[in-house]
Amino acid sequence: MKRNAFLLPAVLLALGPFALGAEESGAAFPLPLGHYPAAEGAALFEILRTRAAADPFNLVATVIFLLAIVHTFLATKFMHLAHRWRDEHRAQIRARETNEESAALPGAKEPVSFKAEIMHFLGEVEAIFGIWVVPLIVAVTLWKG
Repeated sequence: MKRNAFLLPAVLLALGPFALGAEESGAAFPLPLGHYPAAEGAALFEILRTRAAADPFNLVATVIFLLAIVHTFLATKFMHLAHRWRDEHRAQIRARETNEESAALPGAKEPVSFKAEIMHFLGEVEAIFGIWVVPLIVAVTLWKG
């Protein structure tokens, strides 16, 4: 289940233009505010709904932005998991080094856990919006050409 958590958004991004109808490549992007229906005194969600109806890409961009925000708040969890996996990996290496022959050579680099390094990268707050700009660029390319 956890592995497939990003599968649905990826499929929606890939199939969205075909399901919702991709716009002409000559259309203005982003759509100027004057082209949206007037929403004087409307609630926030009503404004978002009417703008998403006018240009479905607004919904996709909003979802990607919200996922980036959630990822930002979960960064400490990613870092905690990365540190736990790193420590477990080091403990496994120390357990295997029971004799002199299996000890690392002087000057050799310390073996690292790939999954811990990936989790550490995903937990870097500085990298999060750089990570999420990739799906945004893919979505813009698929939707707007």
